[in-house]
This record gives sequence, C-alpha cells and structure tokens, in this order.
Amino acid sequence: MKKLLIIFLFILRSELSYSQQELGVNAGFTFNNFHLVDNGNLNIIPPGSQLKSSFGYQTGFQLGFKLTDKLVACTGIEQRNIATDYHTNIVGLVFIDARFKLNYVQIPVCIKYAPIKKKISPYFTLGMATGYLTSFSIYSELTTITPYNTIKESSGSTASGEDWKSISRIELSALGSIGITINTKPGKFTLETKYQYGFTDITRSSDALMNRTVFCSVGYLVPINPQ
Repeated sequence: MKKLLIIFLFILRSELSYSQQELGVNAGFTFNNFHLVDNGNLNIIPPGSQLKSSFGYQTGFQLGFKLTDKLVACTGIEQRNIATDYHTNIVGLVFIDARFKLNYVQIPVCIKYAPIKKKISPYFTLGMATGYLTSFSIYSELTTITPYNTIKESSGSTASGEDWKSISRIELSALGSIGITINTKPGKFTLETKYQYGFTDITRSSDALMNRTVFCSVGYLVPINPQ
C-alpha cells in the first residue's frame, strides 16, 4: 500500500510539473447574511433576534492547475472576516444591539471554466470550501428605557475557554462564482463575484445559524512554468 501511495504521489508530481500553473492573490469585501432556522433556543444569539446583513473582508492566495484549454483546477488559502448585527427585545423596554464577528481561515477547492480566450474573458467556478474558525467576538450595547431617562451599557469580549463549546470550529460550504480576466503582461487581472453557501450550524444549538456570503474581489494571477 505504501509503495502504491509513493508511486501515485510521484506520478502526480510529474504531471503537475509539466502542466501550466498559475499563482495569484485576491482581496475584497464580503456581504454576509446569516440564515436562522427555527429560532428559539440559540446559545450565542438570543431568541427573537432580528438579524441584519453586514459587511466584512476577505484576502487570499490562489493556485491553479490547467487541466484543458478551458478547465482549471483551483485551490488556495483565504482569510475571511464575517459579521452580523442583531437587535433583541429582552423584556419590556430593555433592548440589546450587538455585533457577532467571526474570523475564518479556509481552503477552497473548485473547477474554473473559461469558455473563450480573449483580451477580456469571462469565467465561472464551482466547488467547495472548508473553513477553520480562528476567533469570534461579540460586542453589545444594552439599552434600558425608563420613565425618566435612557440607560445604555456597552460591553465586548473575544471568545476564550468555555465560549468555544457553543460554536463550531469547522465550516463546510459550497462555492460558485462568475468573473472576468483581463490579460496583461506577464499575468492577468481578475474581477470576481462569489457566492458562498454554508452548510454548518455555527452555534451547535438546537436551532441552526448558517452563513451566506457574497464576496466581490479583485486579484492578479501570474503563470508558473508556462508551456
């Protein structure tokens, strides 16, 4: 078995060394929309919360392996910051306004399809991503309205210790994108809009809180060992 694995890795290395590869970077902003299912017993976000979409950011490195003239296998590593704002009426005239922030490192694996090759060329991608949660935090403001005045108390914390028991470290998601490449010398610019659909319940509760993200980015790719 070990010999077969060594032979397979040798063949794979040989194939990649003769295939055209591309290396690049990208950066942009994210627009996040958390999807809440059967709200009623959340550990992180209180029941009855009104979730709001919010902006974040994402940066990363890309690596592509040319399979055919129109298909490229892509992977890389990305750092993703996402957030949601929520408003909750606890009881009577007591309210919480808060921001829930998460930071992920993720590895995408996808196939890129470029139907035509011109100075400006469209492309499409489809694949999956596995994300690892590196940190999360909650910043909140408690508002109490009385007959005489309004009292506001602010607090914030970064998760540690026991907090991690109520949230999932690993996130699995599907990816799909549409973009264009602008060919230059020696590489090419990319403009891309990506949609990421999370399957993982972030809060590990009886209710499901799943992430939906739109990512708009600009990047630059350069060829490696071009043929």
